[in-house]
Amino acid sequence: MWNLHRATNVDGPNGSLIGKYKCRGDASKVVAQVAYLPDQP
Repeated sequence: MWNLHRATNVDGPNGSLIGKYKCRGDASKVVAQVAYLPDQP
């Protein structure tokens, strides 16, 4: 199980949960899409 969180900085705690994914391939697809979205407040 892969839990993806939006990071605010490298050394800080986990940010908001983006989602939970069954396999690495599913998580990688989401990362590729989310990487280019504008930051959410």
